[in-house]
Amino acid sequence: MVRIQIQITDEQARSLKRLAAKEGKSVAELIRISVDNLLRAGGVQSPDLLRQKAFAAAGKLSGPKNLAEDHDDYLAEALTAAAQALLADYQTDEELTAFQALNGDEFQVVIGSA
Repeated sequence: MVRIQIQITDEQARSLKRLAAKEGKSVAELIRISVDNLLRAGGVQSPDLLRQKAFAAAGKLSGPKNLAEDHDDYLAEALTAAAQALLADYQTDEELTAFQALNGDEFQVVIGSA
């Protein structure tokens, strides 16, 4: 390793010492980790560049375009499908059909009213 000397603010030094104690690492190790992360990222990235990257990534996500607006409808649809799968299991699984307290017809009405 190469020894170098740097100057940091008093607050940075205090914060690094606290973080080093919390993480169980030396201050030097935290600085090496930070340098590695900076080099891996290709340098300091401006907030504007990070925002642009986030918008570009968001456009590549799959799924319905109106998910934020219609999330209740999508959730109701998913829960209905899950309830129908449970009903099918209830009607065919011998361990479940032993419980006569739950009536399949009443269960279906609950699904239909969602």
